[in-house]
Amino acid sequence: MKKRAILLLAMIMIMSMSIMSFANEAQFTKIEFIKEVLDAEEVEINELKESNYEGVVSEEYLPYIEAAYEKDIILKDEEFDPNSSITKEEAIIILVKVFGERTRVEDITEETVHKEIDFIDKEAVSTSAEKNIAYALKNDIIKKNRGAFYPVMPLDQKMSKEMIDYAKEAHEKYFTRNGLSADDILEMANENLKEQKTFKANGKMDVDMKMSIEGLPEDIKEQEALTDDQMNMKMNMEFDIQTENPDRSYVKQVLKTNADGVETEETTEGFIDGNTMYQKMSLSGDKWIKTDISSIQSQIQSLQGNDPQNIVEVSDKELMFYKNYASYGENEKIDGKEYYVINVDIDKEAYKKFMKDYMGEIMNASIDLSLQQQSEIDNLQEDAAEMDMVKEGVKQMIDDMDMEMSSKYYINKKTMNYEKVDTDATMYMNMDKFMELIAQMAEKDEAIDLSNVKMNMVYNMKGQFNYYDLGEEVIFPEITEDDIFKMEDKKLEQN
Repeated sequence: MKKRAILLLAMIMIMSMSIMSFANEAQFTKIEFIKEVLDAEEVEINELKESNYEGVVSEEYLPYIEAAYEKDIILKDEEFDPNSSITKEEAIIILVKVFGERTRVEDITEETVHKEIDFIDKEAVSTSAEKNIAYALKNDIIKKNRGAFYPVMPLDQKMSKEMIDYAKEAHEKYFTRNGLSADDILEMANENLKEQKTFKANGKMDVDMKMSIEGLPEDIKEQEALTDDQMNMKMNMEFDIQTENPDRSYVKQVLKTNADGVETEETTEGFIDGNTMYQKMSLSGDKWIKTDISSIQSQIQSLQGNDPQNIVEVSDKELMFYKNYASYGENEKIDGKEYYVINVDIDKEAYKKFMKDYMGEIMNASIDLSLQQQSEIDNLQEDAAEMDMVKEGVKQMIDDMDMEMSSKYYINKKTMNYEKVDTDATMYMNMDKFMELIAQMAEKDEAIDLSNVKMNMVYNMKGQFNYYDLGEEVIFPEITEDDIFKMEDKKLEQN
């Protein structure tokens, strides 16, 4: 027993001396490590006009902090001290995000954790870092240690460089094909599509929606033919799309719905020609509703980085986000053609961040457009207070929404073009707070009381888009002044 105690004490002293010797080296800070990682990955660093970290770090590091946020290396809701020293386990989490496939970390089982993390100081590993370390060891992103691992040891410049170089070499060896990573190929295919003068696409989307609603007044229930507090709806959407870059696009959509056994079908058409949008729907019959979208279009374009009408094109902002979650699937051969398969798997936490940072602004611009159209059709003035309330409702809806999405991109090996995209998504929306805002808007109508309404919805969506005839001729509607819908004509028909 005494010998064991002496041996244990000696081991502790050796470990302590090792850690002390490491501590004597100049410690690397978090931002220094992140800069080295981003430079090693050859990430494009953009110049910044302003930053919350001005005066906190040297000016040269400011754009690297922004790039780290963009790539989800650091999260905007986490406390980040750029000048604090970086520990080994913190460095590994960053290396996995940059040089591994971050979406695969959650696939690591407890069994794998116990198998890979078998060093003598395994108890020092933080619970939050276990899966990342196990993944990094399993995929040779970091070197294996037979003895102590020192997970909370601060890194110096030399050790940081060794870890970064080793991880980059593993990335090139295991996570690239023909020298290209999954996100490289995704970006290349997207750029190729944007460079095409024209392209066509078709697709379908199946949506299964389940809605639960409580507290709805009986008269509205009767009006909407709701027999209970549940509503199930199946929707099938088919699209035909023709695009001419940079600013012309035509979409025809056939929507079939089955709501609790009641089937409906509606065909709509949309054509964007520069700053003008034309829409044909049941309201307008065989006429086109014309809308000037110049202000809204520039707003959306500035947010997206491309033209808003290209619903089958991935915008620059979306691409930047998707690249962080791209990984290779198994190559496939379909009808004699060979394809790279790129998987983009986004969990609910990551998607919520994306929705808050980006889609909220897009939704606001879309609301502006919808209200503008409605006011033009009904010849009513827009109510600024009501618009603000609607936007607040949408923001609340996004805050209370959870969504997971998996997409599979099929990229032709010869042409490096998209040819097919499969998408599978699940979305849950708690709309209680949104309904509170609707109730406030309904207070003007004393006959309607929505104050006790509670609602939530679950959507399951599966879709597929096919791209074809790249560079071929496209055909757009020819619309004259006589084809434009006028609300006064509709009122005359009703009379």
